[in-house]
Amino acid sequence: MTRARVSHAGLRRAAPAAAVATAFIAMALLYAAGARGAYDGMIAAWGVEPFAFPFVDTDMILSALRCRRSGVDVFADNPCDALGRLYDYSPVWLLGAALPVTTGWILPVGLTVDGAFIACLLLLPAGRGWGQAAAIVAVALSTPVAFALERGNCDLVIFTLAACAAWLTCRSQGLRLAGYGLAYLAGLLKYYPMLLMALATRERPIAFAAVAAAAFAVLAAFIALDGDELMRALALIPTGSAFGDMFGARQLPLGIATMLRLGPRGEMALRLGVPAVFVAAGVVIGVGGAVRDDLASLSEAERSFLLAGAMLLLGCFMTAQNIGYRAIHLLLVMPGVTALWHERRRGIYGISVCVLVVLAWAEGWRSWLAAWFGATSHPEPDAVGLMAWALREACWWWTITLLVAMAVGLLLRSDVVRSFRRWGVALP
Repeated sequence: MTRARVSHAGLRRAAPAAAVATAFIAMALLYAAGARGAYDGMIAAWGVEPFAFPFVDTDMILSALRCRRSGVDVFADNPCDALGRLYDYSPVWLLGAALPVTTGWILPVGLTVDGAFIACLLLLPAGRGWGQAAAIVAVALSTPVAFALERGNCDLVIFTLAACAAWLTCRSQGLRLAGYGLAYLAGLLKYYPMLLMALATRERPIAFAAVAAAAFAVLAAFIALDGDELMRALALIPTGSAFGDMFGARQLPLGIATMLRLGPRGEMALRLGVPAVFVAAGVVIGVGGAVRDDLASLSEAERSFLLAGAMLLLGCFMTAQNIGYRAIHLLLVMPGVTALWHERRRGIYGISVCVLVVLAWAEGWRSWLAAWFGATSHPEPDAVGLMAWALREACWWWTITLLVAMAVGLLLRSDVVRSFRRWGVALP
């Protein structure tokens, strides 16, 4: 590889982090200069409703720690929080109540969380070409990223742990084990990232079994020690309208059931049937030889980040209604999907890249439609709002089918599955 190609690859790798860092610094300077009107206008143009102060989600956890330290049951009441939000996160975060947390921690902790996320964008595999790099940058600058950074949301921590885990699992065995530890920590902090442990399928069966045994032992201890608080937190996970800014497997069935007034039984039938159809389609595509041949063209890092992103997105999509910032995990799959577009030249991958970019900006363009045409989406959409909602749902279900196919293809290529095949176990 020539020096010029190495230099271009380095620039393409740095582009997402540089773009986000530039935007972040510009917004921080606006806020610090007291130009609150301009700051709020820019945040709103991104499709994000500005709050009275930055890092309000950082304070969601810090406020719980302050109240917990004072003896308050934060699952029942949280007067320390600016919005009075009950604590609905993992009990693991509450271990921080041993620290002398004050409101003065909000700014430095929020900046640290945001800074760690931006730095971890440097770990993403570089786009294969400048067109692919531009698509990754477009997602890096999208509405969910702006939303998560402005709020200082803890899903930035999950992204950071996942990116580090995906990067480490491409290294030596000792570093891979550290990566699995980070992946597991992400799962303890937020539940759905437990699926990141699929990264360990790259190990041989004995090593994989050891990692799985350790994971189950820690999980059993966690449930034994904090099972009651875990159940209380799970009961508080928020739900919302089918037509709001949340995403998940429930949105399309709930929206159809709401518009057709199908009632609880009709909604339940759709909630079971719709995901089953799309997941089955993804599995069928994933077991095909064409997908596995395509995945073989990816680098080890691209496959690792693609699997990590697919597991995170499938985990959160299938288990809950998710507030829009959780779509930041689309960034993890972008290098792999854009590389398939670059290398294989299949139309499905070019379409998928476009879908991912449109999806990442969904809440942005939905808010623009509302501003330009007076379109409404909540509580019930008008004609324009309904079309926007349908487009967003179509993009999500295309993406989920793609991610199921990619995950199945990657897992079937894993060392664990290959070992089973050598032992004569019948697998696709």
